[in-house]
Amino acid sequence: MKQLRSAKYHEAYEKLKVERKDPDHCFLCSAKAIQEFKHWRILLNDFPYDVIASTHHLIVPRVHKTEHLLTEEERVELIHLKETVLDNVYEFVFETLPSQKSIPKHFHLHLVVIKDDF
Repeated sequence: MKQLRSAKYHEAYEKLKVERKDPDHCFLCSAKAIQEFKHWRILLNDFPYDVIASTHHLIVPRVHKTEHLLTEEERVELIHLKETVLDNVYEFVFETLPSQKSIPKHFHLHLVVIKDDF
């Protein structure tokens, strides 16, 4: 798989995965939000895909849960945010597949603006 993080972020990300003392600790739950909504929060990504992205944030449900447990109200708000707030700031919303998720128990989507020179 092509590396989307620079060596600096890739090494820090891999180190964090190895050194994680409590596998049940969720970094997404404890991260400071840069924007909050009724059911969703936008977070800075501490390990951005900086090879391709000038901006890389995450959108996560305010409650720790997998995608399968999202309520209809949460899904409706996410669709609304995609069509309004997110569409005005980001170019792409994407999700890694299950085998690539480092935090599979907390649903999250990547919010990205691609670098001009990519």
